[in-house]
Amino acid sequence: MGVAVSSGMDESSSEPTLDEFLRQLQAEMDIADQIPDKEERNQRQWQIEAAMQEAITFSNRWKHITKLGLDPLKIVEAIADEEMASARRNNTPSASAVGTCGKCGTPIEGGLDFCPSCGHYFD
Repeated sequence: MGVAVSSGMDESSSEPTLDEFLRQLQAEMDIADQIPDKEERNQRQWQIEAAMQEAITFSNRWKHITKLGLDPLKIVEAIADEEMASARRNNTPSASAVGTCGKCGTPIEGGLDFCPSCGHYFD
C-alpha cells in the first residue's frame, strides 16, 4: 500500500505509512482477542475490522485516482469548497458553525442529531 500520511509537519521526520497503520491495527486485533467480556471483545474487533476496511478502501481509491494522473488532495479540497459554497447558497450553516451540545458543551458539526462526545440526542 505504501501511502504515507502527511501532516504538514517537518518533512525530515518519518511519517507512518498505511502499511504500518494496518500492522498496528492487526496488533490491536491480537490484543482485542484477549478481552474477557465477549460483548466488549466483539465490539472492539468490529471497530478494528471497520478501520482496516476503511484503510484498504482509502488506499485503493488513492491508487486509482493517482493512476489517472490526478491529485487526490486537490479533489478533496474541491469537494469541500463546493460543499461550503452550496451551504452558503442554501443559507445553511457550515459544519463548524452549528453550535455546541447543551449537555457537555462539545462543538457539534452540521447534520448531527446527537453529540459525538456524550451521545446526547437533540430534539
